[in-house]
Amino acid sequence: MKRIENVKLLLLSSILIALIIGLFCLRGLDEKLTNFYQYDNKKINLAAVKYIQSRVDYVATLSQDKDEDFNRKYSTYFNMDEISKIEEFLKLSKESDFYDIQINAYMMFDNEKINLFQSKRFVKLPSKYKVTPYLIGKLNGYGLDEYQHQNLTKLQEQVFNKKDEFVNTVIDRAKLRKSDWLVTNIALMGVGQKESNFLKNIENDTPETLLEKSDIKEIISSLKAAHDNYLGIK
Repeated sequence: MKRIENVKLLLLSSILIALIIGLFCLRGLDEKLTNFYQYDNKKINLAAVKYIQSRVDYVATLSQDKDEDFNRKYSTYFNMDEISKIEEFLKLSKESDFYDIQINAYMMFDNEKINLFQSKRFVKLPSKYKVTPYLIGKLNGYGLDEYQHQNLTKLQEQVFNKKDEFVNTVIDRAKLRKSDWLVTNIALMGVGQKESNFLKNIENDTPETLLEKSDIKEIISSLKAAHDNYLGIK
């Protein structure tokens, strides 16, 4: 009888242990099924996501670049190596005569995009504009008379450091009727060829926003925080 009681006790213990294990498994499953990622007013059920991917897109045009790389858009995996590359070209911008830079880091939950960080757009415009024979010749084709031609010729030795000042001076001295075409093309013809290629993709009303050392530090810090965010749910 004692042996039977021992067997019964062993069976009861086994059943109790199985129940406890089952309760823990159910709890874990329930937590998994209700494991949501929340960011920027979006809520994603991670249990329903097949893959999670981190990416970074950016435009980074510097005066040191080849013309064919101007305004090129880059899109690649977001990792610490890429953050180091971004930091390198941000530092190079301090030696650049002109630039156009903007960075966006995000995560993809299958087809759902969650933005983690987007920088301001930093733009430095070419800083030297001159009335060149090429510019005068083009405006002659626009219909300059002798008086207008002479007025522009007198400006050839003057260097302008602001695009708006240069464009407005040319239009005023040549007595031209201001138009979007003139504003765009006078600026393009008043700089070097490389600068002209850069300006072709910069809207006329684009403000200059210079990239300072404090901006670089903030961008890199924000990118590292965004990457840590990704690693926390990977």
